[in-house]
Amino acid sequence: MKTIPKNIITEFEKRVFEFRDEEIFKLSEINGNVFSVVCGIHKEVFGVNVIDDSKNDFDYIIYYISTLENQLKGFFLELKPSQNYRNELVSLFSSFITKKFIGENQDIFEDIFNTFQQSQTVMYEKLGFNVIDDTINNCKGDLAIKSAGKGIVFLPLIRKENINIEPINLQKIRALKESEHFVYLMYNKSNAYYKIGRTKNKSSLEYREKTLQAQEPEVYTIDVWIVSENFEKKLHSKFSNKRKRGEWFELSNNDIIELKRFMKNFSVR
Repeated sequence: MKTIPKNIITEFEKRVFEFRDEEIFKLSEINGNVFSVVCGIHKEVFGVNVIDDSKNDFDYIIYYISTLENQLKGFFLELKPSQNYRNELVSLFSSFITKKFIGENQDIFEDIFNTFQQSQTVMYEKLGFNVIDDTINNCKGDLAIKSAGKGIVFLPLIRKENINIEPINLQKIRALKESEHFVYLMYNKSNAYYKIGRTKNKSSLEYREKTLQAQEPEVYTIDVWIVSENFEKKLHSKFSNKRKRGEWFELSNNDIIELKRFMKNFSVR
């Protein structure tokens, strides 16, 4: 593991804070996502809040709110556009959140880091900054370049390959019985999205797979389960915060592992 310089750790410790309960409730009055966590509708919320954008070098926070040991908890990190080592500070904050609320988990850490980076990207672009996104394996140095506009901000993401994404063997589909409830998982290589769908007809599932492979080789079924009821809706609800459109979801490796474990426990066979 790469050693983090002491000056970055010191800077992080100066800039990370815990929300007071009253601050979370006040934020929930103006932010529907925070309100849904306070009410128990959603499990967690990631956010960015600009303190004062009247100056180019404004103050803002990134934050995370969830429940910990049945208590509402939230933490935030103070940042600004000219912040030295901003990406490293966000990485430390992502690691802190992961360990505090989930435990050691590399996949979840990467998802949290990317979520914060993407949230900042939206904020900066709305405020007139140009954002550079680079492909990285590890968090690298920060970059903010002054331009004729408000500036250029470097906000890299951690990109990773999905594991064990292979087309299903059609023999597995052919071995299914007609008129049973099937939940299937498809993968689109072009955008790395997953489709969680259902059908009652084995023939249509086999035909659909052949047709998709013929029309769009980048899309294919990777697994199918027989269920005693409509588990599609359960899965859609379970991963609702990862929905991109319709039945398509942006799932992490950890999500896929969790989904397969869930279906192993509840599928008929």
